[in-house]
Order: sequence, then C-alpha cells, then structure tokens
Amino acid sequence: MTITFETNERGEQVRVTITDEGEVIRELVIFPPPTSMSLGTKMTKYAFRTRFTSTEKAAIEYASFQNTLEAAHLRASLADQRDAEHIDLARSETIDGLHDLESVGLIGEGRADTILNTPLTEKEVYRG
Repeated sequence: MTITFETNERGEQVRVTITDEGEVIRELVIFPPPTSMSLGTKMTKYAFRTRFTSTEKAAIEYASFQNTLEAAHLRASLADQRDAEHIDLARSETIDGLHDLESVGLIGEGRADTILNTPLTEKEVYRG
C-alpha cells in the first residue's frame, strides 16, 4: 500500500491510497478548525516559566545543583532556555525536555502535556 497527498482543483488536500491490489482511493482530508494553537506556538520565556508551579520550579532548580551527569544535562537545558529568544512549544527539544522532566518526577504526571497544550494567551505570545 502507498499513501500520498495531492491538492485537488479546489485547492483541498486529498489523501491518495493505492492498495496492494492497485485500487486507488481518494479521500478529502478535513482539517479541524484552529483551536489551541490559534496564537501560534512561540511564547516568551517568562510566560513559559509561569506555566510551572513554584514547587516544580524549585524541584528543577534543586535537581540542577546536584553533582551528576543528569544534573549537568538539566543545567545545559536551562542555559539553552535562558539564552533563547523565545520558547517554541512545537519544537522537539521543548516537547522532549518536558516529557523528560515528567519521567524523572520533577513535574507531575500529565503536566508536560498540560504545559504544551494549554492555549497561548495574548500576554504569552512572543512578538519579537
């Protein structure tokens, strides 16, 4: 089976599936209306930090001061955030980093997805 995409004469996205038997199936791809990302995915660094609880921020800071390789990785990640112009919630580094924090217990279960998927507010949007 092969799946490709094409644009029809009305400018709509169409998924084209060719089965192993050679049958061609065309299906209109319907995109949901914009929701949580209607203001984009780029936010200010301060806004990103405010998505963490004070307990989470303290746990992350405390863990970063330990004398381990994991702490060094955490310090490097925090330095990258500090040096960035903004935080992009769609970047793989952001997504992976948040899930890593969750997996080691520095933020609670489900918090990574909450931080990533909460719609941006006007105040949070990076405008640089």
